Amino acid sequence: MHGRIISVSKMRAQAKAYIKAANRGDKPAMEAAWTMHGAKADLSATPTHALRGTASPPYHYRCRTTTVAWFGEGESDLDRWRRAAYDREPLSRKDVGALIEQARSASWPHAKVVRGHFRKHQARLGIETQEAFSASAIDLIRRGDRDVYISTRKGVLNATFVRAFTERRKGRPGFIVTAVDLEANKITSHHWRENLETTGDEVPAQRQPGRGIMKWLIG
Repeated sequence: MHGRIISVSKMRAQAKAYIKAANRGDKPAMEAAWTMHGAKADLSATPTHALRGTASPPYHYRCRTTTVAWFGEGESDLDRWRRAAYDREPLSRKDVGALIEQARSASWPHAKVVRGHFRKHQARLGIETQEAFSASAIDLIRRGDRDVYISTRKGVLNATFVRAFTERRKGRPGFIVTAVDLEANKITSHHWRENLETTGDEVPAQRQPGRGIMKWLIG
């Protein structure tokens, strides 16, 4: 639930429904209005607009969640993309286009990082030079036949550009991926992976309407 934007009207409606049910002693209606989630509950992929019985804290017994005011004034593109990630809501095509426009200008943090990634992943990608490896990473960002995902890890907003790809070493089907830290606008990885799912993200990757949007390199 961290980082989600929940309207005051939805929180007030929840409280009213709960109090109304409590006044008539309707326990099932109380539980439906204000769900207390168990240890196995997983809302990580549920869009905020689709949450039912979940608005104001507490969300579970012994919950220590607090709320803060959010007014939405002076939002930057990055703020809007981050909010969409936390709320598990899709970006508009216009926003995805702006995100791709920014990401295609991303660079590696420094030469040592790209050299290490190239040596680690060149065999699976079938790429012979470091220059071609870097070009492949940017090409995946700008081309139209890949999918675009956004997620957060350790509070940092990331974009992941993915398309189906058969690794060259053993011929296994999987995906070629370019990951970009959108806040620093740095490429963090370019590699092959067998599965789309990853671990360690507090907000799991959500696919965006980016298929078909292309951003050609200039100069």
